[in-house]
Amino acid sequence: MRNPAALNPFALMLAPRQVKQAMRRSESLRQLQQRAYHLMDKARPNPDAELAAYDAALDAASPWHVPVPQPAQEMELR
Repeated sequence: MRNPAALNPFALMLAPRQVKQAMRRSESLRQLQQRAYHLMDKARPNPDAELAAYDAALDAASPWHVPVPQPAQEMELR
């Protein structure tokens, strides 16, 4: 017969030692295949720059886009 506490997941949180012992004794858990999963996404060098370029391309393609004037760069005096 099963332990009545095993039927209640909240009761299991109150008895972590018993849960670990049951996991160690479990034959079915030992028979599970173990696999290592890796993320398919790769880190990008600068996702913010890519996103800004994509947003700019969408803005430029929009018929309602009004260009925002960029501040003039001051000439460097030497």
